[in-house]
Amino acid sequence: MLLPFSSVFSQSILQELEKDLQEFRLSDAEEKLASLEDAKLRAYYQCNILIYKYFSTQESKFYTSLDTYFDEAVEIIENSPADRMKEIFLSDLYGKRAVIAFLDHNYFQAIRYARNCHKLIDKSREKYGDDIEQMKIRGLFNALLGAIPRKYQWISNTLGYKGDIQQGRVQLETAAKESSYLRQEALFILYFVEKNMFNETHKSLARLQAKRKEIGGNILMDFILASGYLSTKNNKKALEVLNRRGYYSREGIFFIPYWDYLMGKAYYYKGSHALAQMYFSRFLKGYEGKVFKSDAYFRLAMSYALDGKYEEGRVFFLRIANGKKEGLDEDEYANFMAEKFAQKAPNPYQMTLFRARNLFDGGYLQNAISLLSELKQTSLAELSLEERTELYYRYGRIYQQEGRNQLALAYYEKCRKERESEQSWLQAYASYYSGEIKRKQAQLSEAKVLYKEALAYKDYFYQNGLENRCKIALSELKKELKNQASASNR
Repeated sequence: MLLPFSSVFSQSILQELEKDLQEFRLSDAEEKLASLEDAKLRAYYQCNILIYKYFSTQESKFYTSLDTYFDEAVEIIENSPADRMKEIFLSDLYGKRAVIAFLDHNYFQAIRYARNCHKLIDKSREKYGDDIEQMKIRGLFNALLGAIPRKYQWISNTLGYKGDIQQGRVQLETAAKESSYLRQEALFILYFVEKNMFNETHKSLARLQAKRKEIGGNILMDFILASGYLSTKNNKKALEVLNRRGYYSREGIFFIPYWDYLMGKAYYYKGSHALAQMYFSRFLKGYEGKVFKSDAYFRLAMSYALDGKYEEGRVFFLRIANGKKEGLDEDEYANFMAEKFAQKAPNPYQMTLFRARNLFDGGYLQNAISLLSELKQTSLAELSLEERTELYYRYGRIYQQEGRNQLALAYYEKCRKERESEQSWLQAYASYYSGEIKRKQAQLSEAKVLYKEALAYKDYFYQNGLENRCKIALSELKKELKNQASASNR
């Protein structure tokens, strides 16, 4: 049966619109909205365009536009004729508003939006059964609530929902393969879940690389890829992607300021301080948002200090120290260290440890270990408790990255045995990474002890991410121990 011409035309416009959004040609996408006959679709896509603009810039003008239009969009969709996408579109929009409110620390508003999101997706299931288009939202709920950190456990309790991280992963995989609306979103959410919760960045990167070959490059895809390469200590590959800066001037593409933040990090890891300063400054100039702002200022300040220009960097240490404390895990660490270095310049041992850390983060392992070896030749008695703890941890990370696991375990143990201090976050991570090594060596009972040891630490830097990883690892380990016990009883 042939579809009416108007339906074929609308379907063609919808496909073009999806492609524009995928490539972040947001102005082109907005121009196509008028050609959509369905008012529900126009409202849904217009709202998403405003959400994309705000998410990628944190500019107040886009938040104002979104806030002004959101209720109108919801009303248009609510008043539209019943169909299988009505509740799904509403749920999607409420879910995104919940994330925005959460990042802005408006937790009770976030809970209200999240409840609406969950209620609507349940309503969709009641009316239409399981639907592919539900999977992104259901997967996100399961992923976020399946391993929620202690710090935000009260939100889960208030919502009254429990998640299932493994089920969430499967649902997101399904959405990334089969959904029709904003499919690329599911792919990116899946990447962040696998990276931050399962510690499987390499696996998710391979999926993104395959997808890029299939659909071609776009600014969002390359941004996430570059971020992934930085996470996997592949600075060289990250810079190859990031230097495709044609996106900045390419006509019609909505540029993402965080691109410059990643550029700054990549050159910071490489030790190219002048370039790091240039890109961090470019990112911070006119940036209104909070996400990664303290971290960018801190790395900018440290790049000056490492370049022998402490007084120039101190201006930025002071800016962080005297500013409002908010942001993500990276920002909490930046706030703490900036307060210290605003009062007193980092000493030569701290500078060496920072250089070694940066080189390790960039994947320049031999350069990093050479610096640590020089520091190790210094009498350990000259190093403070904090410096000694970090020295051992840095050795452990490098040896683990090189696959020299017994050496890594030995240094992690040295790190873990030091007294707790402001570096307890390194000890918590040393316990976790030791557990990862033991698990790969099939020493599952020992791995379990180490994961639980990591979870026993409280109030340390980068805690949320590590708690997620430990909880998921313990959940998977429980199944592995059961299988191991069954095999030994045969």
